[in-house]
Amino acid sequence: MMTKKFYCYLFKVKSNRVLLGLCIAVLAFVAASCNNSAKKNSQMAAVGDSIVSDTEDSLVFVTLCDSVLKDSAYTHSLTFRFPVSGSKDVRESIGRYLSEKLSYFCPNIDMTNDAEVRVHTYRGDITDGRSLLSHYMKEYTAGFESWVNEFGTRSDMLMFQEVVGNVVWESDKALTYCIAFENFMGGAHGGHLQSARTFRKTDGKMIQLIDSTQLDKMQALMYEGLKDYLGQEITPNFNVKVSDMLFVKRIPLPADHLVMRQNGLFFLYQPYEIAAYVYGMPCFTLPYDKVMPFMTAEAVELIPQQKNKKSSPQGKETK
Repeated sequence: MMTKKFYCYLFKVKSNRVLLGLCIAVLAFVAASCNNSAKKNSQMAAVGDSIVSDTEDSLVFVTLCDSVLKDSAYTHSLTFRFPVSGSKDVRESIGRYLSEKLSYFCPNIDMTNDAEVRVHTYRGDITDGRSLLSHYMKEYTAGFESWVNEFGTRSDMLMFQEVVGNVVWESDKALTYCIAFENFMGGAHGGHLQSARTFRKTDGKMIQLIDSTQLDKMQALMYEGLKDYLGQEITPNFNVKVSDMLFVKRIPLPADHLVMRQNGLFFLYQPYEIAAYVYGMPCFTLPYDKVMPFMTAEAVELIPQQKNKKSSPQGKETK
C-alpha cells in the first residue's frame, strides 16, 4: 500500500543511485525481526543512562521518549538522547541534526519535496529537546492519521514507525551520534535505515572525515573491508568475489553513515546502496593507522589517543 507521493518519490530519484537505495530500503527492507544480522552489524547502541564526559565542560545527556498506540491502526515511538548541559554549540548541532532527520521521516509526505518537508520541520528552540520531541510526535500522529484516512487499514494489519537517536561513541574531543529508523506501512516489507554523524566538541562542527579527492586511493582498503563483511557474514562457504556482489565498481563513501569510533572509521551502507537486499547493510571499520593518510586534517586532530595497547581507551562506546 503506497501513496502517489511514494510513487512520485521513486520516479524522481531514479537518476540518483544513492537516494534510490535509501528509497528502496524504506519500501523493501524486511523488518528487523527478519534481519538480525543487519542490526548486529549496524552497531547501534541501545538507549540507556546518561553519558557524562571526563572534561570540565561536561555534556550530560538525558533520554527523552514518547509513543502513540492504536490497536487497529498504527503505533509509533520516538526515543532519543539529548544533551541538557555542556557546550551550547554541540547541543545546537545535535538538535539541528535530529530535526533534519525527523522531518524527513514524517509519514505520508513527499520526502523529495523540500518545501513540503519544511512545513513539517520544527522551528522552536533547537536546544529544547522536549519541545522538539513534542513537535515530531504531533507530526507523526497527524501523518499516520492522514495515511489511514486516505487508504484505510485492516484490523489485522498494524502499521508502525520507530525512531531512536543515541550517542554511540564519545571522547574528550568528539562524539558520534546515530539515528535508527524502522517502519512498516503496509505491503510486503518494512524499512530500516541508519544515519550517523561525528561532531567536534569545541564548536559542535559536523566533521568531514575523509578527503573525497583521495577516494580512488582508498579502493583497495574498502574492498578489503567489504570482503571481511560479505565473506564472513554472508557467504562463508562460497567463493564469491566482492566485485560480483556490488552494484558499483568504484566504491563510494557511505551516503549517510561514515563516523568515528574508538578503533577506527566506521562505514555503514544502507540496504541497496551498493549491494542487493540479500547482503543487508554492508559495514566495516578501517583502523586509524591505515585510513589516516586519507582523512581530512581536522578529522586527524580528533583521532582518540592511546598510550599503549594495554591502556584504557580515552573514548567511550555505549553498549
